[in-house]
Formats: sequence, C-alpha cells, structure tokens
Amino acid sequence: MVSRKGYTQKKRRGRYRQTKQILLLAVEGKNKTESNYFQSIASPYVDVRIVRGNETDPVGMAKRMLYEYEGILQDSDYAACLVDSDFDVQKDAQLQAADKLIEQARNKKHQNVHLIQSAPCFEIWYICHFAYTTRNYAKTADVLEELERYIPGYKKGQEQVFLQRLSGNLQKAYTECETLGEVLRGQSQEAASCRIHA
Repeated sequence: MVSRKGYTQKKRRGRYRQTKQILLLAVEGKNKTESNYFQSIASPYVDVRIVRGNETDPVGMAKRMLYEYEGILQDSDYAACLVDSDFDVQKDAQLQAADKLIEQARNKKHQNVHLIQSAPCFEIWYICHFAYTTRNYAKTADVLEELERYIPGYKKGQEQVFLQRLSGNLQKAYTECETLGEVLRGQSQEAASCRIHA
C-alpha cells in the first residue's frame, strides 16, 4: 500500500510545509516505458509512484490501483491506469470492465482515479513532442517506426529518453495533444450527429 512516509506536514517558522502531491500509476506488467517517463518528470512537488504488481490485464491493474489508492491518497492526489489498447478485440472488453470499476470508484469517493488508454501505445505521446499527426496507426510497430524518425535507435523501455530527447519539447507535446483532442472530439460529435440524423 502507498505510504506518505516522509511527506507529512512539518511546522517550520510558524508555517506548514505542503505535502507532496502523489501521482500513482498502474502500468502493464513490467512495462518500463511509462514508468521511466513519469519518474523522470517527478519534481519537488510531485511524487511519482508506480503500483506494485505485474498485472497485464486492465481489470487486474484497476483493482490493484484502487487497492493502493484506498485510505492513503488525498483529494489533491491523482491515480491512473495507463493501458495500451493495442487494437486488440479481447482487450476492448477488459478495458470496458476496468473503466466501469474505476467509474464506480469515482462515483463513491475517489474523484481523481482514471483509466488512460493509448491507442495503440504510449509512444504516440512521444511523437507529439516532435510533430502533429492525425494518422491512424494500425499497430504498435507502425508507431515505433514513425518514432524512429525523431529518435533514431529508440527501443521500448529505454531509460533517459525524456531527459535526453523529449524534455525540451514538452510544451509542443501539450499543444499538439490538445489540438488532436479537439479534432477527435469534433469527429466524435460529427459521427454522433450523423447517427442522430440517419
């Protein structure tokens, strides 16, 4: 279970030091890509913690994350399951079940728990550090091939990628991701409108 040891408020010259915000992440199995990335962006204000365990299925990950979250994380903390969709039909049902578990937890008391799905993989976020794209990638291999254009020799789970190649482009990634989100939301609304009028 997650512990706040070392991060309790301490009185100092009549003021209280703020506790660190915890970012609790569940990643698939022994996946190092997400772990390495988020641990490299930890700061004096954010403590990045990876949920223990080697679950690879979204439901198992969600259960483990909710267990670690229970009774320890505060309202200002954030927890998420990071799952690659891999465009796997079997995984779709698992993702829906995991999302339902997390939604139930949010409806009870855990407002800051989420399921974040990368389609097909987390490296899409890496590409956003270099370029804007609306390309539909059929499989993870296609994403990795595209990423090679920006980070030659990239391998999944590679350490220090953020510090060496991505950190200078973080604002660009935010902008590209926000634009892409608006495009995707527009497409979803357009598709919904077409279904309504059909």
